[in-house]
Amino acid sequence: TAEFGRGIVFVHGIGQQKRGETVTTFAETIGLWLQQWLTGEPDTDLRVTRAELDSDPPIGAAISETALTDQRDSQAPATTVLTICRPRASEERVLLAECWWAHAFLPPRLRELVAWIIFIAPRLVMSHASAPLRRSWRRLHMVRGRLNTTFLVLRMILQAILFLSSFIFIPLLVAVFAAILFPAILPSATLRDAARRAATILIGYLGDTFVVTMSPVRRDVITEAVLAGLERIAKRCDEFAIVAHSQGAVLTHDALRRRTPTNLKQVITLGAGIEKLLRLRLLFRRDRGMFRRQWVGVLAAAVLIAAILAALSAFAAGHRVEGFSLVGIASTSAISMGLGMLLAFRNASGYESLVRLDGAGTQFTWLNLYASSDPVANGPLIDTPRDWITECEVFNYASIVRDHTAYLKNRDDVVPRLVSTLLGSPTEAPATDSRAIERARTRRRIRVRMLTFGRSLLASAGIPSTIVIWSSLDAFER
Repeated sequence: TAEFGRGIVFVHGIGQQKRGETVTTFAETIGLWLQQWLTGEPDTDLRVTRAELDSDPPIGAAISETALTDQRDSQAPATTVLTICRPRASEERVLLAECWWAHAFLPPRLRELVAWIIFIAPRLVMSHASAPLRRSWRRLHMVRGRLNTTFLVLRMILQAILFLSSFIFIPLLVAVFAAILFPAILPSATLRDAARRAATILIGYLGDTFVVTMSPVRRDVITEAVLAGLERIAKRCDEFAIVAHSQGAVLTHDALRRRTPTNLKQVITLGAGIEKLLRLRLLFRRDRGMFRRQWVGVLAAAVLIAAILAALSAFAAGHRVEGFSLVGIASTSAISMGLGMLLAFRNASGYESLVRLDGAGTQFTWLNLYASSDPVANGPLIDTPRDWITECEVFNYASIVRDHTAYLKNRDDVVPRLVSTLLGSPTEAPATDSRAIERARTRRRIRVRMLTFGRSLLASAGIPSTIVIWSSLDAFER
């Protein structure tokens, strides 16, 4: 018999997490939600040890036996024990542990990292810009009601405009990364210092993305570290589950493709970048020349911008012949840019067989949660539903900046899903729990949609307001 009946391993994502940070965040989030749900007291806090539970018999959740480091074993994962006391049910002790792989990360050199980012920039930009449009297209067949359909179509038009104009921003992106790579070209000391700080952040947050895509040796070191951490916890539990966020989901996927512990029962991925990175790997293996060919579209986008500006100047100066010649150049550039966009969309075959894990749907369940505006996940892993994976869209803040790091802050949707999937119904009345949680999800979805509408309204009002203010300033100067 193992030491614990159930265990949960948390795998952190990109960044420079410290040892113990991941298990602390997850344990406190899940434990606090359980404590508040079981006691019905929204202002209560998570207890430390079972003895601090107030009621008799004890009801609630408490953590204990926390060990972030082990002097006898430097490779031992940080752990804590979550004790759950449900009404009229036996007490349950669950081992919570982290799989910390940041120590195995060997950072790449800045030059190779920036060169790689510039090399794949068209593909990444197009992937991000097209994701909202693809998600809206899938929803179009499920929406009911004329008003909802109209709003969705209007949003799709705006998303299509953003998608078609996305290539224009790539030359600007390249200029920014060139400044980070060669800060000496910048005119002021302040800008040079900012570029050096940006370089440090870039290595910390995107270096591991480069490693798992382009560096086989460094990727192997990290994957083995993750697999070793998973197997350590597996030995201490009768059954265990994995919760992996962001890049940690990619590394967990790589580890489980090598070996799957026989007592693994659940895998939950949050904001997983699996689809994006697996497709990049396939393209690098089978058609690396595509990344070079798509730069034709980027150069065409730069020429298109220059031609449009020059044509406007020519028409303003009354040089119509020059203006129409520049319009012709702009049209040709737009066609070339379109061809580059098509190249950037090309996918290598074999993705689904690569993403599917042996044992998924039979030995263990796989739940993939992706936020509505998370730029890392960019939607579901598989467009068509499959029986070996369950994918659910959640609504954090509908923000491309905040959504990826806000999964555990979503106490109306994400945290209840984690608890119910990993630990079962919080109380003895699962139907009542499910209805209450579903009402909370619906309320949050409405709040997020209202927030999105408010942002859109503010942005729409900002454009004419800026024009009016600018015109007023011109009049005031005269």
